[in-house]
Amino acid sequence: MPTPRVGPSTSHIVLARTPQTPLEQDPYFRALAGDPAWTLHHLPVLETSFTHDAELRRAVEVIHCSGQSAYDGVVITSARSIDAWRTAQLSLPSPLPLSSVFFFVVGQPTRSALLSVPSPPRSNLVLGADESGTGEKLASFILAHFRAASTLPRRRRLLYLTGDKNRDTLPRIVHEGSEGKIELDALQVYATQRTRTFEDDVEEILRGIIAEEDGKGDIWFALFSPSGAKECIAALRRRGVLPPSSRSPSPRPASASPAPSGPAAPRPSSALTTPAYSDLAPRIRLAAIGPVTQSYLEEQGLTVHAVAAKPEPEALVRAVREAS
Repeated sequence: MPTPRVGPSTSHIVLARTPQTPLEQDPYFRALAGDPAWTLHHLPVLETSFTHDAELRRAVEVIHCSGQSAYDGVVITSARSIDAWRTAQLSLPSPLPLSSVFFFVVGQPTRSALLSVPSPPRSNLVLGADESGTGEKLASFILAHFRAASTLPRRRRLLYLTGDKNRDTLPRIVHEGSEGKIELDALQVYATQRTRTFEDDVEEILRGIIAEEDGKGDIWFALFSPSGAKECIAALRRRGVLPPSSRSPSPRPASASPAPSGPAAPRPSSALTTPAYSDLAPRIRLAAIGPVTQSYLEEQGLTVHAVAAKPEPEALVRAVREAS
């Protein structure tokens, strides 16, 4: 279920994300909760399941026991990958030996999450958080790091933890920039899918906005990844809140759909029996956590009204406030 609204304002912000901690501890929720400028909503979008558990456990053992004789570093670009790393550590005998391997991460939240695992690396070995807010910037940082360390007399080997929807930007830049002297061993450690209650949660939030305020304030949807944005855009387009995609025919309104026939015809879900939401459309604003999500939204023909300078709560709040 989505979080009950917080605050008295008629402007709204919907955090379209599934936090990795209890909601009250989530840094994005805490950055906005209680702010009188917003009515805050929480919309879980994606559920995560871990993959390749045995391979990841072996990789954790190698990193902690063999160190730089096996890998020159570990690349982590998401909190979900750290959750998988934490789970793998907990499944192994403890304490694990202290690792001497560099970890390259995107943003301070990812760094903080990594330093909170049961057997964390030394803080001085966690690099790139301040310098990179995207995979592209992290790739450039990795190249600069190894160029400064040496002239790459030998091939460098990095373990790259990924999800099921990663783009090839970081591996491509690293490979081309090092002329193949840096090798990325990609290991998928998680997969995501839409939450089972997503449609009902979207419905509850939109109905609540219509019912509880006077229809004047902006309605911000803060989007945190292309995969999460894809689900949110589709749900809002089905309800006429966002314009249809120019790449495919407009969806037929539910009221114009022919009634299903036959004894096994399904009962319409709440998503197909909604009120008209067209009045909300002029008030919708989209915020992206970074340029990758921004690019995805723009590829869908949508206007992005705010983009966080870094994938951090304070940067997102600042971007939305400046655009409001």
